[in-house]
Amino acid sequence: MHKTSISLVSYWNTRPFLFGLQKSGLTEFFEVFLDTPSAGGKRLMNNEVDIALAPVITLNSMADARLLTHYCIGAAGSVRTVCLFSHEPPETLRKVYLDAHSLTSVRLIRIIYSLNNWSEPEWISADVHPGMLQSGEGALVIGDKSFPWHGQYPYVLDLAEEWIRLTDTDFVFAAWITRKERDEELEKKLNDAFETGLQHLKEVAELVSVEGLSAADLFTYYTRHISYRLDDRKKAGMELYLRHAAALPLL
Repeated sequence: MHKTSISLVSYWNTRPFLFGLQKSGLTEFFEVFLDTPSAGGKRLMNNEVDIALAPVITLNSMADARLLTHYCIGAAGSVRTVCLFSHEPPETLRKVYLDAHSLTSVRLIRIIYSLNNWSEPEWISADVHPGMLQSGEGALVIGDKSFPWHGQYPYVLDLAEEWIRLTDTDFVFAAWITRKERDEELEKKLNDAFETGLQHLKEVAELVSVEGLSAADLFTYYTRHISYRLDDRKKAGMELYLRHAAALPLL
């Protein structure tokens, strides 16, 4: 029997989706790959998987791509795990290191600089780690690795929060995307499974073992910083983001 292949981002904020698949008994029907956001997007673009929780920027690269399910990794306020850290205000930075694991966030920070009319710094793709920054430098840090950065730098620009302030729309970092023809039965199963995961966030938080973060911390992260439902406000923000991203010059 052919198994539907899925790329799932291997961050803590996707665990409710994985929990829902497991709780609904669907994992036996899927081949699940755990990837970074950019790797999942590349799998989808190379037709290596049927479905991916992929960076929304990949929608600009595939004419046949479409959204699948009513769920996403989004934010309706501070997201906390996509931030620019620095010793000085972001508009004064000369150099910014970019965490290349998120194609969406790399373009988002450039859009934010443009919308604020800030002078662009030198953008450098790099492996980032706490304590690396000198004066005049910043680092875009995403995902689980961003938690240890908080409290180490006086300036923290939360990219979702800044996008919302600038555009009055919410933001979508990753969405369920496919290049396959519509399968209503499959889509319903996935929607039901993901909703199951969201109805058990406290249990998910208790199951995830994270050094330095309690189950209560994770539950707060899931409920206050990640917004999982792909509603109209997020869709409007996503469409606006994709237009801005398409107009960006190449680095």
